[in-house]
Amino acid sequence: MSEDSNNNCDNNYDIDIEKLKYVGEKRAKLYHKLFVFKIKDLLYYCPRTYINLTESVDIVNAPADQNVVLKVLITRKQAPMPTSRKGLVIYKIFARDSTSEIVITLFNEPYSFNKLEINEQYFVFGKITRNFYNQKVYLEISSPLIYKASETPKFVAIYQLTAGLTSKIISRNVCDALKLPGIIKEYLPDWILKKAKLVNLNQAIKNIHFPRSLKEIEESKKRIAFDELFIFSLCLILIKKNNLKSTSFVIKDTDLSDFYNILPFELTTAQNKVIDEIKKDMQREVPMSRLLQGDVGSGKTAVAMASIYLAYKNGIQSAFMAPTEILAWQHFDSIKELMSSVGLRVGLLAGSMSQKKKNIVKEKLMMGLIDVVVGTHAILQDDVVFKNLGLVITDEQHRFGVKQRAKLSEKGKEPHKLIMSATPIPRTLSMIMYGDLDISIIDKSPSNRKPVLTYYINESKRQRAYNFVKKLIDEGRQAYIVCPAIEDNETSDLKAVLKFGEDLKNNEFKDYKVEIIHGKTRAYDKDMIMQDFKDKKIDLLISTTVIEVGIDVPNAAVIVIEDAERFGLSQLHQLRGRVGRGKHQSYCLLISETRSLDSINKLKTMTKTNDGFKISEYDLQIRGPGDFFGSRQHGLPQFKNSDMIKDVKLLKLSQDIVSEILEKDLYLEKKRTSGTKKNSF
Repeated sequence: MSEDSNNNCDNNYDIDIEKLKYVGEKRAKLYHKLFVFKIKDLLYYCPRTYINLTESVDIVNAPADQNVVLKVLITRKQAPMPTSRKGLVIYKIFARDSTSEIVITLFNEPYSFNKLEINEQYFVFGKITRNFYNQKVYLEISSPLIYKASETPKFVAIYQLTAGLTSKIISRNVCDALKLPGIIKEYLPDWILKKAKLVNLNQAIKNIHFPRSLKEIEESKKRIAFDELFIFSLCLILIKKNNLKSTSFVIKDTDLSDFYNILPFELTTAQNKVIDEIKKDMQREVPMSRLLQGDVGSGKTAVAMASIYLAYKNGIQSAFMAPTEILAWQHFDSIKELMSSVGLRVGLLAGSMSQKKKNIVKEKLMMGLIDVVVGTHAILQDDVVFKNLGLVITDEQHRFGVKQRAKLSEKGKEPHKLIMSATPIPRTLSMIMYGDLDISIIDKSPSNRKPVLTYYINESKRQRAYNFVKKLIDEGRQAYIVCPAIEDNETSDLKAVLKFGEDLKNNEFKDYKVEIIHGKTRAYDKDMIMQDFKDKKIDLLISTTVIEVGIDVPNAAVIVIEDAERFGLSQLHQLRGRVGRGKHQSYCLLISETRSLDSINKLKTMTKTNDGFKISEYDLQIRGPGDFFGSRQHGLPQFKNSDMIKDVKLLKLSQDIVSEILEKDLYLEKKRTSGTKKNSF
């Protein structure tokens, strides 16, 4: 780096990586593949693991085909051996300890070979193999990591790499970066470091790359993870506080007795608790922003109706947006059937409606003659105007984009927002995904719901499963069979709904009324088939996961899921939720030929519990949050040095500290001096 750069201490942190000593343009391009663009990115590019050189083993006791650390003395070096393979040169070095001898083999590494000194001790890290040559067994370790014993610390950092970069190169570059003047500046005040029991940033960055003990590694990991979670928590809470605008829809009449009287069932304790939370939110002068999580069949719709009734009692219009037309019709029918008796006027807006009917609904909405409108994306059209929209409810929120939800809210003046999700997202992940929302959870289903009995069976019992399905249909019930694919693929043995479904329709279930649907089925046809299924015109529905979020069919009593190991646990649970909605005992049959122990354990988990939150916690541990939701679709943050599951206590601590900071200084306007006791944050 230039002399000017060295003198300008404040800028060293943000300098391009290519300007660092010994990096240059060519190596910088390799760093870019690791998303390292600035010197600060390099400093925070933490090792993925460490080699503990204090845990060396004797050669004679070293297990084969496992990474081990050996401490050996180089005894001789064999002349380089060119091979018939163009450009390949083999280098062999002989070494030993007090127990045995070993051959170190390098490929095309003349620099490493020449650097090794005879009669010098080295640490060697790699896998040992036992080979047979000239009727003798000899031990060999190929392409190991080699460190001079007299110059190497106890712990060696190992990084996630790309071709052309080694852990040694990264360590050397980090070392050079740390020598820059003023490179690391503490930004947290002493009171936070003390409260969170954190080491200072300078110490953490140095020790994460060049630790001297396990304690230093743990302390450094904690500090760097905290920083990531702290900044995220700060941004999230500031967004939430900046969104606290006044609403014109403060409710005053909170009497729900008429609503409770018309319910044909008694609400659960969990439902009543959530309704109280919503009631308190809607009485405040800032709009409600609440996420309502509830497992399949937990009674979220009843809570939504209570919210709509609260709005209606206070002269406020509501909008209820569903992801599919068939679901919109279902909600419309439910709300109209239940709440018309108390005077609530219900409207529907759906794509399949005639323009004339749509125009009538739009006119009534504008005039305030409809109290709640239920619909699909049709509600979002520019010509849909409300007189006083004060409550917006979104069902299955992950099916809508952020802009779509925002567009619906913009049709009112800071309306209350209730976002519902049947995906049982664990609390930890909810805090991350929806940190700008308050969260309510319905964690118990109505007592009249019978748990779905779930069985994992292999291919040999398929016929028994089908016979069981026929038995239930003969008793008047209905059934689903779900396949993971739409069409056959030459490279895959997955059950495909088109061919497999036609085979079942024409053979095994030829005496029954069978229909097939999948993602490529036209929306109108799909809705018609689903409605026919609900109306008991179809005995068996064969489909892909398009039924994952479907209509309520109380008469459906069994679902068979083919190639069940191909689905995530939470998706299996969602599919299982298609049955068990009526008075009859329901069943879920998971058919799989898998021999993978992990997959078998996953499927057995489904047979042990119907608790969606437990299932999603387990699924999250297996798959990680990005895969669990699809990071791009759901906007999950890409944490580099922290884990939202393992670091949940640290996340909670960071949120508590952020809340404490903002209580003292909401907009972070007070002057502070980092690292001093006098400062305020």
